[in-house]
Amino acid sequence: LISAYKRWGNEEALEKNAIDELLRIYVKFHDEAEKEPSLEDEGRAYFKALEDGDKEVEALWKRFRDLSLKEFERIYKIFNVKFDSYAGEAFYNDKMDVVVNELREKGLLVESNGAQVVMLDEYN
Repeated sequence: LISAYKRWGNEEALEKNAIDELLRIYVKFHDEAEKEPSLEDEGRAYFKALEDGDKEVEALWKRFRDLSLKEFERIYKIFNVKFDSYAGEAFYNDKMDVVVNELREKGLLVESNGAQVVMLDEYN
């Protein structure tokens, strides 16, 4: 989403209707990535920058998250839905070193496209 925003985002549209604008650029990114697969690498690079604590990327992510949650909360209120926590995957970034080390010690990590992953094919 960050890559899409930097390429095609419209600040005025984002302020007017954040969800519509975020959806528009999300769809455009995936449509364009079908024609230009290198966009996926760009997206992964921004994700890595987010994981690594890049302040500019983190600020954009937080803004998109806050704008999205504002709309989600409006909808949740209509249905009388309440959450105790909105912790997403980013909440766990600073807690992952212990997990990654344990996975490495157990020999469960393999490299895939430059990332360390656990293969779960046997569970499909």
